[in-house]
Amino acid sequence: MKNKMLLAMFCILSLGLNAASIKGKVLDRNDNENLTGVKISFINTKSYSCYDVYSDFDGNYELNVPTGDYIVTLYSISYEPIRTYVLISSDFNYNFKLSK
Repeated sequence: MKNKMLLAMFCILSLGLNAASIKGKVLDRNDNENLTGVKISFINTKSYSCYDVYSDFDGNYELNVPTGDYIVTLYSISYEPIRTYVLISSDFNYNFKLSK
C-alpha cells in the first residue's frame, strides 16, 4: 500500500515538472489596442491535446501546458486568424498582433 501511494505521488509531481506557463498579450496590429475575447488554442503535435484560453479585457492571456511542440491558432471576429508553430520547453511570454 505504501509503495502505491509513493508511486501515485511521484506521478502527480512529475506531471507538474514538465509544465510551462505561457502568457502574453493580444493586440491590434494597426493601432496596438488590446483585443478582448480572442480564442488562443495550443494543440500538442504529439498527443493532439488541445488547450484553449481567451484574452481578457486588457488583451492578456495565461495558460499552463505540458512542454512540447504546439500548433498555436488565434481566432477573433473581424480579424485574420493566425497559425504558428512553437516549441514550449519552459515558461515564456509571447505577444500576438492580429490584422483585419
